[in-house]
Amino acid sequence: MTTKYDPNNPLTDKELDEMAEHNFDWFLEYLDSKSEYLKTKSRPLNSHELKKISFLDAAARGDSITKEKWESIKKQGKENEKHFWDKKNGI
Repeated sequence: MTTKYDPNNPLTDKELDEMAEHNFDWFLEYLDSKSEYLKTKSRPLNSHELKKISFLDAAARGDSITKEKWESIKKQGKENEKHFWDKKNGI
């Protein structure tokens, strides 16, 4: 059994359970390799997405967004967007 994640042939839930029972370290290595693969398929959230998620999270917690937190959200969103475009343009 391989411990490296293969996106074209991922292990089934049953195989993962068996791996975890047989050798838990292998199971963790497999999950780490899957996590590394998934990181290559994601991107940071842009300003709009960060704003939406932050306000939804605050509402779910019965909280509000402070002015300082809002400024931090905007700043992080701008940094994420810059990083995305720099990466896309090969900078």
